[in-house]
Amino acid sequence: MFSQIMLSSEWGVDFSSEMLALARAKPPQVRLVQADLLGCWPAELGRFDCIVLAYVLHEFDLTEKISLLRRLADHHLAEHGRIVIGDIAFPTVQAREQAHQRWVDQWDEDEHYWAADEAIAACERAGLDAAYTQVSSCGGAFVIEPSIRKNPRSSAFIRVHPRPIKLIPAGKTVL
Repeated sequence: MFSQIMLSSEWGVDFSSEMLALARAKPPQVRLVQADLLGCWPAELGRFDCIVLAYVLHEFDLTEKISLLRRLADHHLAEHGRIVIGDIAFPTVQAREQAHQRWVDQWDEDEHYWAADEAIAACERAGLDAAYTQVSSCGGAFVIEPSIRKNPRSSAFIRVHPRPIKLIPAGKTVL
């Protein structure tokens, strides 16, 4: 069944040649490209219906996260496409601070863990619709799509009519 719902074009991007070498031993149908997430991506990548970012964006502050998400939406997301993020995240800034106090010995001060309330507000200011669900005590998932898109024929932006974003509760599967 899984093979029936696989995407027709799967790509992997990493800045590390060592990680790409390890990844090449995995599913052979995945095309792998070396590129910096924050830099320019090769033109060969084109546009995608879905971009998945798993446990990587906590390395960047909120401004960098939003800038990257906007760039991905503008340059690499197909019309009606979505960005899906799974990462270390908390529902609110207050919950993140409480977790920091509780896990102070394990907390990495150099990382920028998500707070959904501030991230969703920042996404809205950047023309991105976002939905969030908490999936564990310190993990969450975002689904993001543009609420405004760059008009391909000009430098203007156009507002798109948002589709409802539904998140699947933890432990549920949809095929």
